[in-house]
Amino acid sequence: MGSRAAQGERLCVEREGEVLCLRLEWYTHATWRFLPFALGFLVFGVGGLLVRNDALVGFLLSAAFGLLLSYVTTAGLINHTRIKASPREGIAVEHGPFPAFFFRSPSVDMKDLRQVYATRFEDTDGDVFHALWVMKKDGRSVLLTRDNLLMAPFTSEVVLELERRLEEHLGIQDAPVSVLGELRAH
Repeated sequence: MGSRAAQGERLCVEREGEVLCLRLEWYTHATWRFLPFALGFLVFGVGGLLVRNDALVGFLLSAAFGLLLSYVTTAGLINHTRIKASPREGIAVEHGPFPAFFFRSPSVDMKDLRQVYATRFEDTDGDVFHALWVMKKDGRSVLLTRDNLLMAPFTSEVVLELERRLEEHLGIQDAPVSVLGELRAH
């Protein structure tokens, strides 16, 4: 039987035997901002197709854009990222339950895993992005998850908590990896 401990609104920690599961909810109140645009483009596109057929391409593009915004809104409202860690197997990332076509679902075998680390970057517009990475024994980094348009942004505290929990569960000693933007716990 697994144990479960909620960690704030976004992070949920679950254990099932030797498997640690960290679940990050994508939901944010800001996701609702896409809904009126999705409905507007859908109504305009589909309504235009039903009423007029002389501007077929424009109405089709409008309907397609409305469908894309509907997908983005639905995924942002119901999806989550699940990071599973096992001392025998390693780390695997899944997104769902709604298909997440634009996101990779990486996995790293325990035998290849050297370090888990978090990064923080600021772009030229001043926007801040956080990410969780794995450094493999061969020196290559694998992106596990990062902020994106569909989910509420990570904070430094959340991404460092993910790093800490994964390292603790997998028996990895925290150590610097000397990459640009690496976050370190104080």
